[in-house]
Amino acid sequence: MIKTFIKLGVSAFGGPAAHIAMLEEEAVEKHKWLSQKEFLELNSLTNIIPGPNSSEMVLGVGYYVNGIKGLLSAGIAFMTPSILIVMIVSMFFKNLIHEPIIQVALDGMRPVLILMIFQVFIKFFKTAIDNISKFILFIVLGILMVLGISEIGIILLVGIMFAFHFFYKDKVMVLEPISLSMIFALFLKIGATLYGSGYVLLSYLETSFLKHMSQQDIVNAFLIGEITPGPVFTSATAIGVFLKGPLGGLVATLGIFIPSFILMIVLMPLKKKITKVKWIQYVLKGINIASVVLIAKVLITLGITSLTTLQAIILCLIVIILKYKLKFNQYILLAVSPVINILLTYIM
Repeated sequence: MIKTFIKLGVSAFGGPAAHIAMLEEEAVEKHKWLSQKEFLELNSLTNIIPGPNSSEMVLGVGYYVNGIKGLLSAGIAFMTPSILIVMIVSMFFKNLIHEPIIQVALDGMRPVLILMIFQVFIKFFKTAIDNISKFILFIVLGILMVLGISEIGIILLVGIMFAFHFFYKDKVMVLEPISLSMIFALFLKIGATLYGSGYVLLSYLETSFLKHMSQQDIVNAFLIGEITPGPVFTSATAIGVFLKGPLGGLVATLGIFIPSFILMIVLMPLKKKITKVKWIQYVLKGINIASVVLIAKVLITLGITSLTTLQAIILCLIVIILKYKLKFNQYILLAVSPVINILLTYIM
């Protein structure tokens, strides 16, 4: 079992959907650790709790194989390779991140990231905003976000509204200078409250860390988590390394992933009952709308800060042509766009 999850950890590119597809092939088709029905039920469970969906699926499959021991073994085997890769890459970039050629290359990835987020936004929007009342709620939440309500406030407000309870707004806690304990606390909060796509993580990172590092470094950390194998949540590792070196990376990683381990250890024995609770499914519909708002915020912010020069606009147009005319996939684009941006820099 451990060998299988290590293999997934070093080869799982493509985001949560791709990770889950690879996991289904290994766990259901190849090893028959659980049935297709059980796998789908497990996916439903991970969709109604916060945290990285694909990593929680790995934890759940591990539980099917060998209970709590299997859950812990599967999670560690899956996450460790990607965490080590991200930590090494981040340490390298920490020293070279502001070299002009490196920054030009990283800037070249921004249009691809915008395009990827836009595609996720459209997909989520079509799924979550399926009537006029939900569209109105989407607009209202967008206004609230502009007025300063935090991501957690939006999630709690909408989830509790859909459950017909009172709402609570959580304010972002910031201490300067940032310490290891604060890094751990902030990522623990993110891991315990983040719903939706991994791209929502970028919104949380900006809110929590923008006073401690530049937006460019936050986006760079997210890109490192995106282009390396394993969960996108390893962007937390990169943030920690940027702020406090390898120890900061370790602390950040523990903070963001501990809630998922705890939730899955507690919930797996109760899985069958939880997935049948209708009010939980109803709350999830509201949280889905909030997730779309957060993705829209990231998309707008990234677009405004990235497309500020003629070169950036030209690069974005080239990326769009490569994506939709020549059918390049996102990972080929992430490899090619930095080269194109370097060439444009010398030409222009």
